[in-house]
Amino acid sequence: MMLLLPLNTLCVCAYRHAQDVRELYERKLERANNLYMELCACMLQMEKRERELAKSVASVVSRSFCSPFAVFIYSIVRSLIL
Repeated sequence: MMLLLPLNTLCVCAYRHAQDVRELYERKLERANNLYMELCACMLQMEKRERELAKSVASVVSRSFCSPFAVFIYSIVRSLIL
């Protein structure tokens, strides 16, 4: 036996469902935005560390009177950064 609900009750149920879906979407969107901001911060930190490493390697290369090994290491690090 099928239970028939008044049209008004169906509209209220559909509205609540739409609200629930919207709230779920907004929570997931906020979480995605937070994760993206965290990723951007990590990427900036990684780029900063790469620049510091490149400076450090460059100073070692300049102090080592350009030995072939130092030039080789410098070229590897530089290729990874650029």
